[in-house]
Amino acid sequence: MLNISDLFVKSLSGYFSNVKCTRPKKHPDYRVATCDLVTSQYTIELTIVFNPRNLHEEAPIIFCDEPWIRRDINWHWFIPRKCPVCPNTHRLCWINPVEWRVAHGKKLKIRLAREGSLWLYNNTRDLLDKHWIGNELGIKLWRDDWPQWSHGEPEKNEFADEIQIKGKPTNWEVLQ
Repeated sequence: MLNISDLFVKSLSGYFSNVKCTRPKKHPDYRVATCDLVTSQYTIELTIVFNPRNLHEEAPIIFCDEPWIRRDINWHWFIPRKCPVCPNTHRLCWINPVEWRVAHGKKLKIRLAREGSLWLYNNTRDLLDKHWIGNELGIKLWRDDWPQWSHGEPEKNEFADEIQIKGKPTNWEVLQ
């Protein structure tokens, strides 16, 4: 039987190319997966860091270093959470952390691996598509018509308010 780490990496392989996973010697609780996201417009190498023991509660961290990535918090690129594997490294903010916990906190590991990897792919692809469009069209500011969660304390409140009003976030229909 596969463990959650193997299941998650296997599921990532359904969406990304060249997926390889290692266990860092200094941080054996973590896994570091490298992979390529291939679209008709671009191919980008990603590094995905996750802790299999906390995958139910903590979303994977995604790093990429393409020159066309907008390096700005308003473009969801910043250092909000400590990552012992890659400290002080900017990352993509691809999901609201509370949203991940609510959506995946109680799932069995096979479902967590399948659905979590799909969410990671869909959200990351959407975010990177916006970065690519921004670069190609010279868009400097995040567009108002592109949906997003705020960062920091407002992010938690927005998510809780939407669940209370609608029963679930509006974007879940797109992701599932």
